[in-house]
Amino acid sequence: MKWFKQQSNAIKACIVGGVALVLAAVFVLLSIFVIAPNVHYSRAQRLISTDPAGAHEAFYNMGDFRQSSEMMQQIQTDILASRSEDTVQFDGATWLVLEERDGRMLLLREEVLPSRPFHGAFAEITWENSAMRTYLNGQWLHRVSPNYRERIVQTEVFNRDSRFGMDGGENTQDYVFLLSMGEARLYFANDQARIARAGSSNVFWWLRSPGLQADFAATVSANGSLGITGTPVHGGLATDRYVRPAIWVTV
Repeated sequence: MKWFKQQSNAIKACIVGGVALVLAAVFVLLSIFVIAPNVHYSRAQRLISTDPAGAHEAFYNMGDFRQSSEMMQQIQTDILASRSEDTVQFDGATWLVLEERDGRMLLLREEVLPSRPFHGAFAEITWENSAMRTYLNGQWLHRVSPNYRERIVQTEVFNRDSRFGMDGGENTQDYVFLLSMGEARLYFANDQARIARAGSSNVFWWLRSPGLQADFAATVSANGSLGITGTPVHGGLATDRYVRPAIWVTV
């Protein structure tokens, strides 16, 4: 009898252990496929009014979860509707109007600046510490005529990790910046609209988001498609990537 009781207790323990494992597995699956996505979805909804590009990118990364596609479309529709004009003249150059909000306009220079590497050496680098950021907010900004420069607003620039898990760095406070991957996706209706030209040629231009590796930065290709793998930040192809500054200005 004692042996049978021991066997019975062992079987009960196995059953209880098995049930516990099943419940733990169910909880993990719920966390991965239900709880976490819903948390991210709610967080994206809260970003719409303050950071529409961040919200758009978050919904994009969710794929077909809930109404992510519809939310993306609505954000882009509202952005396009916010523009009172397509281009403006600013300090002697033509700029695309990407967004209007709270008495300010987000502008992207239509004519590219000369090509230059994203950084001064081949290294693991983010926008925060890049030579490109230093150049745009220093040497380039100081060339802007004073009466135009005073209209440029310092703004918080959100620097998110890449889809490959590369660190985007800390958020920064900038007067001049490059678009992120998410912004380049949101503010243009299609690849054709993203095409930039230098002379008679279509050219690649830099984004501030990280690429496939920590020493790569994302780009927009010559045909306007988003180059999510990016280009090494220095040397080789980096010397053939052009620059399109973005600025927020008062209306």
